[in-house]
Amino acid sequence: MAGCVAGGVSRTAGPEQVVFPCRGLGPKSFAPVHVPVNFFQWILLSWAACSCAYPQNVCAGPIKIPFSAEAQQKARSPDKLPELVRAVECFQARRYDEALSFLEQATQKLPELPPARFLLAELFLANNHLGTARMHLERVAREQPSYPGVYLLFGKLAWHEGRWTDAWVHFQKARDLVQQSPSTWSATRRQSFLVQAYSGLAAVAEMRRDWPETSQALRAWLEREPHNTLARERLGRALFFQGQTEAALSELRRAEQLDPALKCAENNMGILWLEKGDLQQATEWMRRAAQARPKDPLVHLELGLCLAYAGDVAGGTRLYRTRYRSRT
Repeated sequence: MAGCVAGGVSRTAGPEQVVFPCRGLGPKSFAPVHVPVNFFQWILLSWAACSCAYPQNVCAGPIKIPFSAEAQQKARSPDKLPELVRAVECFQARRYDEALSFLEQATQKLPELPPARFLLAELFLANNHLGTARMHLERVAREQPSYPGVYLLFGKLAWHEGRWTDAWVHFQKARDLVQQSPSTWSATRRQSFLVQAYSGLAAVAEMRRDWPETSQALRAWLEREPHNTLARERLGRALFFQGQTEAALSELRRAEQLDPALKCAENNMGILWLEKGDLQQATEWMRRAAQARPKDPLVHLELGLCLAYAGDVAGGTRLYRTRYRSRT
């Protein structure tokens, strides 16, 4: 997921419309801005947009429910677990008590499912009934306080609402519950709970710019998923901002080796130096990226932006016209 196109800043003046896809360490989320500006102003706005956006983390999206292969097969087969289908039908008809009853029957047939009321809360969340979902989650936490999933979901809700301390406490609680009673959960469920807890802790630490804590959480995540390139790139970023540039470059190279479709390590280093405010280092690393991937038009575009941002508007415009626009 890291290193994807994020958005753009456009200009409407001139014969063509220019859109710069701001790519960085991790996806960024902001709407394209359409304003009539000249090329140099457009460059400044583009890089400002990149520097203001923050890395998305795995807090986004629904909680993952870890099942065994057998449990997944049963859950996907309506003839083997029709109670789940009936529960959704009752929920859609607003017969919530009946939906809960069917969910309870499903959990009896398939013990690896989360608690029935937790599943009902997720249905309410999926339909934007946040208050009702919270009510059910609070009851799950009271009746089944040893279930880590409820704290993971509370943590995600807190993260989305910008309550970083609350999110941190919930993710820690989920992690501690799994570690204190490892025999309670299957290896698959334990692995999934811990990955979500550590990714959540890393997300909160990143937002706080607490890079040592970020590194610690990401390393714990990578112990369990060593081939996760998102976590690997984020670890590189955390190490960079602790002054460990060689270690950061090493992690970025490892991520690139695991998935050659990612941005090259040199390009990501250029973005990190730019975020740190060192335009000279950023431009040097962008040049290295252009040498490493001479056929990638976006690499040349980002080099051109660095040049123009440093005052070489002619050089930046030339790269845009000859290396980017001609290949897109």
